[in-house]
Amino acid sequence: MKKVAIVLANDLFMTSKIKEVGKHLDVEIILCSNKNQLKIETEKNKLFLIILDFDDENIYPLPNIDFLKKHTEGNIQIIGYVNHMRINKVKNEFANMDFDAIMTRSEFVKKIPDILNA
Repeated sequence: MKKVAIVLANDLFMTSKIKEVGKHLDVEIILCSNKNQLKIETEKNKLFLIILDFDDENIYPLPNIDFLKKHTEGNIQIIGYVNHMRINKVKNEFANMDFDAIMTRSEFVKKIPDILNA
């Protein structure tokens, strides 16, 4: 069965980069542009990964991480990335939430193959 990941982001550069790596690793990437779409896709698909762009204002307020983890079967990773200027602020702001990782955009880009291959 093909692995499925959801990306909540509207940045064309990042989404095309994620989709391209996903294609090479045989991972289906579903792009969501808002939280309602994310909720629908989460309930509809068996996911292994959700990626959030913290620089995208469409994700705020953040989706309920507990809801996302509860409505997915098995272990799911939720990873976010953000501009390097905001990384400390975002990490502090969301430290009490159940994210598997929050990283800078540049770090995320370097790790996309490893993240999608997990």
